Amino acid sequence: MIQKKKFHLTVLCCLAVLDCHRATGQSELDWPQWRGPGRTDISREKNLLEEWPAEGPPRMWLFENAGDGYSGFAIVGQRLYTLGADDRNEFALCLDASSGKEIWRRPVGPRFDNSWGDGPRSTPTYRDNRIFVLSATGFLSCLEAADGSVVWQHDLADFGGKRPFWGYSESVLVDQGQVVCTPGGAEGAVIAFDAKSGNRKWQSSLFTPDAQYSSIIVADHPEGRHYVILSMKAVCGIDPQDGRLLWTHRWAGRTA
Repeated sequence: MIQKKKFHLTVLCCLAVLDCHRATGQSELDWPQWRGPGRTDISREKNLLEEWPAEGPPRMWLFENAGDGYSGFAIVGQRLYTLGADDRNEFALCLDASSGKEIWRRPVGPRFDNSWGDGPRSTPTYRDNRIFVLSATGFLSCLEAADGSVVWQHDLADFGGKRPFWGYSESVLVDQGQVVCTPGGAEGAVIAFDAKSGNRKWQSSLFTPDAQYSSIIVADHPEGRHYVILSMKAVCGIDPQDGRLLWTHRWAGRTA
């Protein structure tokens, strides 16, 4: 029998890794989504410490009410956005970067429980003063960045989505006015919604593998812009305009 473990997310910010003197609003130094501005893990931050002092960096603040989960951070201006889970719900959370004070939290779906750890698995995406989040149970939400109010929300199950065993783990892509994610399933593995209205724009009905534990990236190909997605058995290119499968390359995937 596998013993169930609980993983608690604690938010800790240090002077060495966070510049708290940036002006409000989005800048090139912000980290507005999973793996940064271009989803490349490349940061333009400068003058970071090359090694820690013996006593460690001075602690600015500690936030201990972030709940359970595996979410990363979107960082824009003086605000941190992440996801967590309490006893009933998963929630989006906004903190003040300089003080650690909670600005708002908003339930975004029921809590996900799993023997390998509970709570959300994805990182919020910031775009045009809105936050886009996907819960582990498959609820896609668009929230106002200012106060967390809900603009629109969808359950991916309504579009044929089939939740992976360890929960939806995708950090959604917001690109050229559309929100793109992977519900998986027979109705179409990839779906795009209008970022403002939440209306469905297209779904890849001829590309139907199950959702995996991966997030879509953008590739500027000589023949045009492609969305690149990793499924269990292949790396694939999707047309951003209509979700057509443009190319596929076999990839011998393993679990997760």
